[in-house]
Amino acid sequence: MKQFIVILLFVTVFYSCKNDSKTETANNTTETTDNIRQVTGNFIYYADAAVLQTKSELFGVIENEKMKELVEKSKAYKNEPTDE
Repeated sequence: MKQFIVILLFVTVFYSCKNDSKTETANNTTETTDNIRQVTGNFIYYADAAVLQTKSELFGVIENEKMKELVEKSKAYKNEPTDE
């Protein structure tokens, strides 16, 4: 009886391993996340200096095309030339 169980177990293991599919799935997708941090605060720009001020931090802004685009967008929200 023990031999029958051992043989049955061996056949079952061998049969289940034989049916393994060797193909790999083509769904190997990798998700990349950009390390972009959204910050909310006051954007202050005078002459050639730009600063982004939050509740607890102060960031110096590099003067480039995006900064100039932000300056143009912020003009719509200003009531006076000295508004932040």
